[in-house]
Amino acid sequence: MTLNFLLKIHLFTSFYMTGIIWLVQVIHYPLFNLVSSNNWQDYHAKHIRGTSLVIAAPMFTELLSLCAIFYLAPAYRGHYLMLSSFFLLLIIWLTTFLISVPIHNQLALEFNQGSCKKLTQTNWIRTISWSLKSLILLYWLSLNY
Repeated sequence: MTLNFLLKIHLFTSFYMTGIIWLVQVIHYPLFNLVSSNNWQDYHAKHIRGTSLVIAAPMFTELLSLCAIFYLAPAYRGHYLMLSSFFLLLIIWLTTFLISVPIHNQLALEFNQGSCKKLTQTNWIRTISWSLKSLILLYWLSLNY
């Protein structure tokens, strides 16, 4: 695998995830409040399965491609734009597994409007981080190509 190919993969997955997270933030999470409590558990279980199919592989690919880039091109480890991208990705992963997943685990048991509100509010961390990350990578791309 060449460095150029890894960079393209990383850029694609970052932009892809930025689009997905905006869809989730602006449309998907707010619609949680419209699901009846009778259908909630089935709806939420299908939401988790469907969402996982769409985001798991790209998230892992984004992380692995950045690690591979840093491995193959040590100079990128010290570049402020690539370091910024790394730290934003770290924030995304920490937010996902320390905040979002536990809230989803609570919601899997029963609907709670407070948990839905908290999920939507804290998801702004990921939405802003992925957006900034994509902008940084776009700027980096403009400087290097």
